[in-house]
Amino acid sequence: MRKNLRSRAIPKKLRGHILVNHVGLPRYWPIVWESLHAGKLSSTTVSKKLLAIDRFYRFVFERTGKDCLDDLLSQCDYTVIEPLLEAYFVHLRNVAGSAKSTQNFPWQTVLAFIKDILLRNGAQDSVTNRLNAHIRRLDQLYQSLYLGSQAKRSSVRALPPQVLDELFDIVDPRSPSNPFRNDRAKWRNLALFSLFLFQGLRRSEALILPIDAIRSEVSSNGDQTLYWLNIVDNHYEPDEERSLAPSIKTTDSVRQIPISKELVDIIDFYGQNYRGPQDHTFLFSSSRQKPLSHPSVDLIFSCLTDCLSAKAKSELVQKGFPKRITPHSLRHTCAVSRLSQFIDNGEEMEIALQKLRSFFGWSRTSEMPRHYARAYFEDRLKNHWANNFDERSRLLRSLPRSYP
Repeated sequence: MRKNLRSRAIPKKLRGHILVNHVGLPRYWPIVWESLHAGKLSSTTVSKKLLAIDRFYRFVFERTGKDCLDDLLSQCDYTVIEPLLEAYFVHLRNVAGSAKSTQNFPWQTVLAFIKDILLRNGAQDSVTNRLNAHIRRLDQLYQSLYLGSQAKRSSVRALPPQVLDELFDIVDPRSPSNPFRNDRAKWRNLALFSLFLFQGLRRSEALILPIDAIRSEVSSNGDQTLYWLNIVDNHYEPDEERSLAPSIKTTDSVRQIPISKELVDIIDFYGQNYRGPQDHTFLFSSSRQKPLSHPSVDLIFSCLTDCLSAKAKSELVQKGFPKRITPHSLRHTCAVSRLSQFIDNGEEMEIALQKLRSFFGWSRTSEMPRHYARAYFEDRLKNHWANNFDERSRLLRSLPRSYP
């Protein structure tokens, strides 16, 4: 069973998800695994992996009648572990077939967990060749197996022009089609929308921003002020109370990225006129002056999607996009825009892709930027970004001045 330790009586470094057995005692090897691997992963990813590992523990218990997986791993009892893995694969395949969904993530998670623990525990095994042989056998038998149907076509692309145009009109605080009930919500949602679209932030990254996330300095020649956005964990808040706590995804996601004066003005206008003093330091808050949550952001984007015209919704479906626009849809759009800008400014493709990795918080070896490179070569999108995106940036520039 997965438990979430959130009590303030527990030191912050010891909080988080752990696995316990049927009587509530912590499971030993998952704690070891989490200590060694969790530091490189987001809390959400760790939670998902622990849930997948817990499912295998419960499967072993149901299969053998004993809660014995920790003992089997400690003893490196390959003769029992291998048949259990084979039976679990068959079980997941049946689940994938009946639910018409992939079970590849839980399978690969469990397989990697078993291999890692056997390797670490087997370091003291006097018969090293026997250990290596069993690990190779696991690889040969299971590593290439895939559970579930064929992967769906990826929609890692910019939003269609008509959809984006309508979203700009809807999120404008002056627009009669803006669905949000007061100016405070309208300006907060415009600031969020702009960060997702122009800065390409992930949802969690926006939700952990402190009120002083934006910094500035005078350029070396003294003729302009430069602004940048710090994307890091909020060190002002040692106690996170949100049930789905936002966090930085990986160490590569910690970064500083440039931000335009126009967007700085929008965020400052929201902060100074509508956020007001609160008992937390997060930039974005709910109507109850609590830190904004993941479900609240999802609700905001559901409202924006509902306000789209039937024609725009139809275009989303025809182009293979999800029915609901999400913050990640805007992140995709931003990535296409940034890559187009880099290439049009004379950058070679490989240099442009590396800049994209730095801006969006991907590792130096990540292949994600190459998914966006395909969209760059679609003339329709390229022309749209050359003309429409910058025009909309200038429109946003005038918004704070329209309010006293």
